[in-house]
Amino acid sequence: MIMAIRREGEQRYARFWRSLRNFLLSSSGFPVSGAARRGSRHWGTHHNKSDLDIIFAISRDPSKKEVYPPIIERIKSTLRVNANVGESYNAIKIWKEGISCHLVLRTQVEFRAHLNSGQYQESD
Repeated sequence: MIMAIRREGEQRYARFWRSLRNFLLSSSGFPVSGAARRGSRHWGTHHNKSDLDIIFAISRDPSKKEVYPPIIERIKSTLRVNANVGESYNAIKIWKEGISCHLVLRTQVEFRAHLNSGQYQESD
């Protein structure tokens, strides 16, 4: 029973990752050059309360203050999730029943460097 519940949770996070990546690449309203995930969920070292960490980059490297407000409005209506900017304005916090996620904008150089180092994964 516990394994089935854990597997269901993993499938829910995998579906959410694919939905969020598709949103960023095709519906965000920005020319997103890449989206990747990392953290304990990516590496399989998570526990039930672990969240999903996703980074993305946008062509021409706009500031978070330019990007976050419109992304939040679009993501709320498109994916039907709760979202807001953290106090430090570093990440967008996204949540809905059974899902918790941090979405962070990186410059294209930072994004590629982290991706090339193996810290982040673009694929499922």
